[in-house]
Amino acid sequence: MKYCRTIVVILAVLFASLALSEDFKTTNGKVYKDATVSRIEGDGIVLKTGAGISKVYFTELPQEVQERF
Repeated sequence: MKYCRTIVVILAVLFASLALSEDFKTTNGKVYKDATVSRIEGDGIVLKTGAGISKVYFTELPQEVQERF
């Protein structure tokens, strides 16, 4: 049983480290600093920043970011 708990803790730490914050810049010049992708939707991504939660549509993002998500 302890072995399973250890695995769960290790996996939780690994997945948490994947959610690193980064800067996103839209095609019209707006910058989201230290943003974390909260979720990916069909028409855009939802970002969490120090200022709050924002949805950024794929049409507002550069092509390389669109392809990534």
